[in-house]
Amino acid sequence: MNLSATLERLCSLSTEAAEVVPATLYRKHPGLREAIGPRGVAACRTDIGYHIEYLCAALVAGHSTPFVEYANWLSLVLRSRQIRDDVLGESFSLLADFLAVNLQTDEAEAVAKIMADGRASLGSHPALPGISRLMPETLSSDAKSYLDSLLADDRKTAASSIIERQREGSSLVTLETRVIQPAMYEVGNLWQKNLISVAQEHLATAISQAVMAEAFSQAEFAEPNGHRALFANIEANHHALGLRMVADAFETSGWETRCLGTNVPSATIISQIDAMKPDLIGISASLPSQFVALSKLIEMVTAEFGQQRPFIMLGGLAINSMPGIAEHLRADISAADAEAACRIAAEFRPSKND
Repeated sequence: MNLSATLERLCSLSTEAAEVVPATLYRKHPGLREAIGPRGVAACRTDIGYHIEYLCAALVAGHSTPFVEYANWLSLVLRSRQIRDDVLGESFSLLADFLAVNLQTDEAEAVAKIMADGRASLGSHPALPGISRLMPETLSSDAKSYLDSLLADDRKTAASSIIERQREGSSLVTLETRVIQPAMYEVGNLWQKNLISVAQEHLATAISQAVMAEAFSQAEFAEPNGHRALFANIEANHHALGLRMVADAFETSGWETRCLGTNVPSATIISQIDAMKPDLIGISASLPSQFVALSKLIEMVTAEFGQQRPFIMLGGLAINSMPGIAEHLRADISAADAEAACRIAAEFRPSKND
């Protein structure tokens, strides 16, 4: 199977599948369209596109885990909205049937295996697959207080709690990693369980962005170490907090840094590498569906810069939740959080050929 060709075929089938699969589902269940309403109908079409994105992610990863975790995440979201697992499982089956007709035999077999694993996992319902493995069993008192401030939309209290800890001697990277990050993970967990609204999730993110900016202005900085680092989110990754935490860790450790932010096209990253000549680039992926773009970016960096390319460090929830995926994607290193990235910065050597 030619992986690149298979991924292109799957992507090209996405629009047609998003029309054919829901239509077939509604014919088999005449009351379903009315039960889910216009918004549900639109979401169903969108979900078929996501199914295919995660099929692609599983093919790139070389195993079913990205699709299985997606299936369980989507199951939890839909169950909280009164959509049963059997409906989701049937949409998987119908998509597999559609793809079997439109893909080559070996491609269809690989896709069918992944989707079968996804269907078989429905009902296991782990908390929040990627995040649950990264969160502490219980939040610290500081993280819990910070979370309470976020949920109360109390920016002033959230900020003062972080600044006070800074004045007591806690570093910016420690506070971001051990207070803000676990609190934000719990915000995501609450949204998935339909216990808070998307508006509350967005407000919590906005507050944390503001708090981090204020805390950064009061942080202590190490002497410049002569190294340069470039950070960016891969295309379609719109989650900025984690990337900002890692960039803060490097900058306060003495690195010259440039943070390009979210949803950065691969061509832009390449041009910035050429202009900045960084020793290291850090790329974040929040969802396994971004593995395809991530794999292509790493290929582009290697082809463009050869032996002179910078170290490639990967991070983000999608990387952290799948041990070994960074190496599979041919990156040099990965970091679970800003503290881990800061340790890598302290141990870093400019030439990976030394």
